[in-house]
Amino acid sequence: MKIALVQYNPVWNNKKESIESVNKLIENLERKTECLIFPEMTLTGFTMDSKTQAEEIDGIGIKYFMDLAQRKRIEIFAGIIEKDGNKFYNSLYHFNSWGLIQAVYRKIHPFSLGDENLHFSAGNEIVVSTINKTKIGLSICYDLRFPELYRLYAKEKVDVMINIANWPTKRIHHWKALLGARAIENQFLMIGVNRVG
Repeated sequence: MKIALVQYNPVWNNKKESIESVNKLIENLERKTECLIFPEMTLTGFTMDSKTQAEEIDGIGIKYFMDLAQRKRIEIFAGIIEKDGNKFYNSLYHFNSWGLIQAVYRKIHPFSLGDENLHFSAGNEIVVSTINKTKIGLSICYDLRFPELYRLYAKEKVDVMINIANWPTKRIHHWKALLGARAIENQFLMIGVNRVG
């Protein structure tokens, strides 16, 4: 499977401008690319403005990625700020090549040092998605610091783990080391996608 990792600098709290940036980045995407993976909170940056940035199924970000996946006939993993009832989640969506939502993972470990836990509810279950029989486990940023989460995925016999992030530069060596550690401990491939800027 040919995978493209989209590491870019989202326009802060501006989904429309971030969509324009993404469109420019993927304009010349190779036709053989089968999967695109974007960073955490793909269209907003790592914002705590959950109330104004959260979206439901008809939100601008969800509709954009559904359309993009269908138009390009490509699998997409993207970070979405999700609203469900009166709760907000930092989520990772898998949009399949038909433009349908195939899986949604809600971040289990909000980053308490950045007060993320005050603005977002924690998810409560692991999520395994598939592409052509390849089992893919989903995780977000700070989850990486909790090895027990990845043990649960190993028990599900995932082939690949995805971790999308907004990991800061001054601790980037932690992120890289933890990606490697989780892969070695559990004997699966790790794909990490961080934002830039």
